[in-house]
Amino acid sequence: MQIDVERANRAIDALRKPDASLQRVPNTVRQSIAEVIEDLLTGVARSSEQTGGDWQPIETFPRDGEAYLVCDDRLLDGFHQVVFWDDDNDETEWRLATSDGPTFHIRAFTHWKRLPVRPGAISSPSTEGGNG
Repeated sequence: MQIDVERANRAIDALRKPDASLQRVPNTVRQSIAEVIEDLLTGVARSSEQTGGDWQPIETFPRDGEAYLVCDDRLLDGFHQVVFWDDDNDETEWRLATSDGPTFHIRAFTHWKRLPVRPGAISSPSTEGGNG
């Protein structure tokens, strides 16, 4: 589901301001509609967080040692792996997120995204910026 966040925010602002075109709509109704739009935006943001967010170009991959999902979209099946960046690796910077896993060349992937929240987990401020 794609939502134009700027448009939704403009609608919220319009609903909260006294406006001649909305004069006949009671303030309580306008406020309720604005709250529903805000709830929808919050729900979409939360859903995106739980699924790991949107795919990002591999050039923006975080080099923080955390594990992320990567993909090579040049292949039919997308070739997904969970990897982390390893500055100490002499062979290559990418390492599969297992202790004995193979390494990959930086050009092996085209996109990355955060790992989704594990089933049953509740997102908290301590896990929102990382991977839990």
